[in-house]
Amino acid sequence: QIGGEPRRIIASTKGLNLQWSADGTEYVYSKDGAIFIGSVRDTTTRKVIGPAATRDRADTTRTDRYSVVRLSGDAKTIVASNREGLWLVDAQNGNKELIVAQPADDREGIRYSVADVTEDGQRVYLTVSARTKWERGIARYDRSSKQLRDLVKDSRLYSGVRLSGDDSTLFFTRADGNRPSQLFAADPDLGSARPLVEPPAELRDKVLSRTALVEY
Repeated sequence: QIGGEPRRIIASTKGLNLQWSADGTEYVYSKDGAIFIGSVRDTTTRKVIGPAATRDRADTTRTDRYSVVRLSGDAKTIVASNREGLWLVDAQNGNKELIVAQPADDREGIRYSVADVTEDGQRVYLTVSARTKWERGIARYDRSSKQLRDLVKDSRLYSGVRLSGDDSTLFFTRADGNRPSQLFAADPDLGSARPLVEPPAELRDKVLSRTALVEY
């Protein structure tokens, strides 16, 4: 509250992966393999998912250990990860669904990283990176259809993927190899992408170094 007295809601953030809701009133964090949810309105937290006993949380090989990745803007959905892959977790009851399977011991599979999630937690945007060929992209998981779909996948580099506050626009940067990145805006399906910033004119036709995968 603006003008109110400061109040401590978490004694220490050491070792915590903390994520906040859009309005800044709800938060989740992971610690020792368990995920907790709390509110600035009080000082108590509730465990959502994770090992039941503290002693079990020390075993890093357990598949029921989770880390917070994102919290939806409405604080109802948590995106979490564990040794099996990426999950959507209901913040109220702990029910979960696997959105991307990527076992911890898989060294050659495509890697997905969470970029952003819609306000209602129904869609998750991810960056995609192949590890056996030069291929990158952006994908989206739709909770209603339970489908993971590539929005784009090619040899260019994609990063900085973010949704606007109303989820109507997707922002991202794209680079062709070693050329400077450009900031783009597009619709949620990655259609009608338009550059927001043009690269310096002196670099457009300049020959730059080349990056490629090397077999060994």
